Amino acid sequence: MRAVSKRPSWSWEIPRDIIHSVLELDHEDAGRLVASLIARAAGYLVSFKESGITQEQLDAAVTWIGAGQGAGYAGPAAVAAALAGHRGSQALLAKRLGVEEPTLDQLATFLDAEFFPAMIWLCCGLVATVGEGDVDWLRQHRISGS
Repeated sequence: MRAVSKRPSWSWEIPRDIIHSVLELDHEDAGRLVASLIARAAGYLVSFKESGITQEQLDAAVTWIGAGQGAGYAGPAAVAAALAGHRGSQALLAKRLGVEEPTLDQLATFLDAEFFPAMIWLCCGLVATVGEGDVDWLRQHRISGS
């Protein structure tokens, strides 16, 4: 596995901006749009888990995020890695919440406004490390209908 050293030119704030913009909409479909965005991002993480992505690959992605963007991005991405099957993230979250196995709802509540961005940041880290910077690598993990 070769980690891509070139950092993306887009802003890491875009996922936050998207969620905040949608939440500010005064429209009856705003909630459905947020739910759709979260479902699609979660679908990628579940697909990573089902495809057998390793703990080491998830760790490398989070490390890549931290090295380039700092703990403010890597921390939430590491928590979101629980959804992709990272046992360490799952165990830490379970301990923090006082539960045996954290649910998707508990993960979302824990990350709050960072839930969607954290999943997108983790996807970016995985594209950079596992996908060697090729965004097309991510397409294999799209959920049906995406």
